[in-house]
Amino acid sequence: MKQKKDEKINNSKNKKKTFLRIFLFILIFIWAFIVFNFSSQDGGDSSGLSRKIVELFTKNEETINLVEPYVRKFAHFSEYGLRRSIIYIFIFNI
Repeated sequence: MKQKKDEKINNSKNKKKTFLRIFLFILIFIWAFIVFNFSSQDGGDSSGLSRKIVELFTKNEETINLVEPYVRKFAHFSEYGLRRSIIYIFIFNI
């Protein structure tokens, strides 16, 4: 009786693990598409998008011009950091 219960628990864990791996695999490709899409933008479009983000917080032109390049760099860092995290979780299946 206990053995059947243990088998059901293990089977349930395996199904969850399999679902998680499939979900992460799909998420890796979706994220790769997002990164590719952002990377295909020219500098002006990319800068314009970063500028819009900064304008949500301030209307001061001097501040916008000062902060926008940092927002753009942080966006690049975040894109690749999130991709690395998804791949890490997929490989080590935490």
